[in-house]
Amino acid sequence: MGAMTSVANLLGAAAGIGLQAAQGLAAQQQAAARRQAEAQQYRMRQHDLAAERRALDDEARARRDAAQADIGRLQADQAEADRRRRNALRRSVAKRRAALGAKGIDATAGSGEALLLGLVDESALQGAEARRRTGDRVAEIRRDLDDRQRLNLLERSRLHGQQRLNQAAYRADIWAGRARAWGRARDTVGGIAGGLARL
Repeated sequence: MGAMTSVANLLGAAAGIGLQAAQGLAAQQQAAARRQAEAQQYRMRQHDLAAERRALDDEARARRDAAQADIGRLQADQAEADRRRRNALRRSVAKRRAALGAKGIDATAGSGEALLLGLVDESALQGAEARRRTGDRVAEIRRDLDDRQRLNLLERSRLHGQQRLNQAAYRADIWAGRARAWGRARDTVGGIAGGLARL
């Protein structure tokens, strides 16, 4: 009977050791699957953050190109307006000279000259005002672009910090997972050793 009890105890201890080993193996497999899922999530987060940074770069480039196009268009419009104003002034001065000449008034002296100089001064004032408005609009576009570039830089810095934080957290998770695995392995080995010692 004593031998049967020893065999039963031995089988019970062996079953306990087998169960502990199986549980340890299952825990290791679960930990490996969890680490693999965490690694996949980390790669996806890093990919998403990199995609956001690329989108910010593309947006900044498009904004810069659009601003340059707007400025070029404003400057071209201003040059065309100046050309039209000069042509209109020439025609107006020619008409006035002809009208003054028809009345017998000398256009190069006295009131005729004053009248023609008034036309030139008025055209110059209109041109200066138009150039000022164009300059103000160009300055506004540049200020807006500078403001957006500063915001873009802040957002890029935030994304870079987020990537570094994700990387640090991922590494910490790896080391914490390894520590847990080592603890479980130690517990499993300890349990198996204890079971063997009872044999």
